[in-house]
Amino acid sequence: MPYQRSSNTVQFKVATLTLKVVSVSSNIVSPGDTLQVTVQYTMDGSAVAGRTVNLQLYVGGAWQGVASATTDSDGKATISWSVGWYVAGVKLPCGRYSARVMDLYYGVSSDTFTIAVAYPTRIENPRTDKSMYAPGETVYVYADLKYLDADGSWKPLANQALTFSLRDSAGNIIASKTGTTDSNGTAMASFTAPSTTGSYSFLIEYGGYGLGAPALVSLHGVQVSVSEPITVAVSMAPLIVSSIVLVASMATVK
Repeated sequence: MPYQRSSNTVQFKVATLTLKVVSVSSNIVSPGDTLQVTVQYTMDGSAVAGRTVNLQLYVGGAWQGVASATTDSDGKATISWSVGWYVAGVKLPCGRYSARVMDLYYGVSSDTFTIAVAYPTRIENPRTDKSMYAPGETVYVYADLKYLDADGSWKPLANQALTFSLRDSAGNIIASKTGTTDSNGTAMASFTAPSTTGSYSFLIEYGGYGLGAPALVSLHGVQVSVSEPITVAVSMAPLIVSSIVLVASMATVK
């Protein structure tokens, strides 16, 4: 029995899935920090709930997942990453890394953004070549820069700039110079002792390896006299920027 041809239609829509990074807790992290990235997942503007989204870093020539979270009823998820020294077996050197958030099942990715990884640093053993100077005499000031490595030890950090600022007793900066650390992490700068007798100090700072600085730590020294050795009372914090105040007495020698 012959039958006539027939046809019908059915429509469907391909929706647009969007993963948007809403906030990043910090663009600079150190091993031991917790980084939080919040995203909004939508389909044609409507929330996408119950989806697993992954935070990825581009390391060693490939995207590596470091943490994940599940979107809530509003399509939001906050991914927390406990920053370590290694990702996929690769040690993270100081530097900037591309990051993104991705739904692996649908292959939907957010725009890339940058996360900078910086090792903690500190300045040790601030010192001058003498404890007392005559007006106009050359003052040599030194300091050692170190960084915290993955093995838990503090190691010399070479080829980095330290800023030495000579200040009067009121904290006003009289002069500033830059010194570069050698293979031992030691930097030096020379100043001319002020013509006015009295007590002066040096503020020594490291601004980070091109990664910016989230804070400035003030480390206070102690008053130095002719008969006392140069000592420093330090309260260290593992931040990208370290500074130490070294107080030196500068008096007229008759």
